[in-house]
Amino acid sequence: MVPLEKIQFLAESGRLAHLLLDLQSSRAALRYFFNIAGAITDRDNQGVDISSLCEARVEAVKFAAQYLSEKPQLLWLGEELRVEVLDSDRRLLFTFIALGVDAPAENGRLRF
Repeated sequence: MVPLEKIQFLAESGRLAHLLLDLQSSRAALRYFFNIAGAITDRDNQGVDISSLCEARVEAVKFAAQYLSEKPQLLWLGEELRVEVLDSDRRLLFTFIALGVDAPAENGRLRF
């Protein structure tokens, strides 16, 4: 059962469709695959059983955080780090992107 406060928040923020998708997929755990893409690629061949798309979104962020905690230099290789999440049929559902951006100023001076 979804709390009424969550439904109201999702409706106000335009995310009610996410809740409906989650409710449809929450009946049974589905297999999701988390591929690393970007400067480095690492294909997930095992996948993880997760009960909802919402949980898969959270896991994508945790997966990226863990990956970057072990290899933080990857974020500065000139490309973003992407976690592409696929369903059991290997269809792309969404992508989480982490990106490091240098500021235009260094030591108070503009760089060109």
